[in-house]
Amino acid sequence: MKINKLIFYCLPVAFIVVTAFNFKPAKDADKRKDNRPAADTTSFASNTGGGWSILSCYFNQSTPDSMQFELLLKQNNALDFRVEQFIGTISNAAFRPVQAQNNLLFNLLFNSRWRVRVLPNGRCFLRLTQGIMPPGSPVFFPLKVKYKKN
Repeated sequence: MKINKLIFYCLPVAFIVVTAFNFKPAKDADKRKDNRPAADTTSFASNTGGGWSILSCYFNQSTPDSMQFELLLKQNNALDFRVEQFIGTISNAAFRPVQAQNNLLFNLLFNSRWRVRVLPNGRCFLRLTQGIMPPGSPVFFPLKVKYKKN
């Protein structure tokens, strides 16, 4: 009887051990085979040729004449961010401004001031205006900008 209990106990344990050693963790977003973007791209398309990838995207009409967007972007290359960088395009025409929005400022770190520029065709640019450049590569940028649509 003890042998039957021992076998009954050892079989599930052996199954769990074998399964645990054969388990392969899921591939992260950068190594996916289908190369789909990690975020919704119906409203914003990142400049993938320039090394930008979008991780999160949120657009909202905050008032009848103003828009707000929040992006989480990743830059894979070491760039000089004091020079204006093309980050991507607002692909949904409903979110594009009628006139160029040139001085959309935000603070990324304690003393790091950035400027976002949005053109009527939806093209968006980013530039460091004050403070220190982010070290190393890749760099992650959480952007939150509000602008006049009309």
